[in-house]
Amino acid sequence: MIQSLPGVAKSTKYVTLPNGFHDVSDYIASLPKESSAETIRELIEQTPYVDVESLGKAQSEQWQEPQSLPADMPPVPPFNFECLPDTLRPWIEDISERMQCPPDFPAVGAMIALGSLVGRKVGIRPKRHDDWLEIPNCGAALLRLLDCLKRSVATGSYPSASSRS
Repeated sequence: MIQSLPGVAKSTKYVTLPNGFHDVSDYIASLPKESSAETIRELIEQTPYVDVESLGKAQSEQWQEPQSLPADMPPVPPFNFECLPDTLRPWIEDISERMQCPPDFPAVGAMIALGSLVGRKVGIRPKRHDDWLEIPNCGAALLRLLDCLKRSVATGSYPSASSRS
């Protein structure tokens, strides 16, 4: 994202959240509602501007040259349909068969779509005697050779408004 700023902006603010927060939504949720907007405004105002060009250079200097993957890596195990919820399994099997594609593609798309419906409404507390709360935010990347992936496979598992009518 910072690489796209030169030529668009001369400076920006990179706000660091206090108290060990890494997610701005969690930080805002922790603030009293009546003062949250003012607290965020003050935090942004207290943050100094940073020169975009120097920020981009500093960030690019941190990256090392990519290394090739070892040739002796184990093969990826085949997709296990038993990992899917029972209600999704026949649908994903059908998409995979009709599109003649690995089931991973429609399965990942379906699970991400479901995760977006749940959003921040449900949390999991992995530790019984702790207040740690994990929100099921989902993200995915599907990597495959271009000649093996049709765009409709990845998006075919998202029900559209027109497909429900």
